[in-house]
Amino acid sequence: MTCSVSKAKARLSELIRSAQQRHEVIITDHGRPVARLIAYELQQESLDERFLALRERGILVPASGSTKDPWPPATRVPGALERFLGERNEP
Repeated sequence: MTCSVSKAKARLSELIRSAQQRHEVIITDHGRPVARLIAYELQQESLDERFLALRERGILVPASGSTKDPWPPATRVPGALERFLGERNEP
């Protein structure tokens, strides 16, 4: 089933019932498909599958290096503490 955005706003309850009955609803804007309304299905994905999905979406990025690599030494910046304390105490 295809429905325009304006009609979808007026018929949302009906479209949701249609999706619950396993009918796919495509919502269009000026004739262009912009959204798909489908029934929600609770999926039991494994942790590996969830990680892979997050990586594919670009949300999760694999770490580089090793967890055994030492932290780099701290870099001292002259006057940093005084500037921090000064900014903290400003009104």
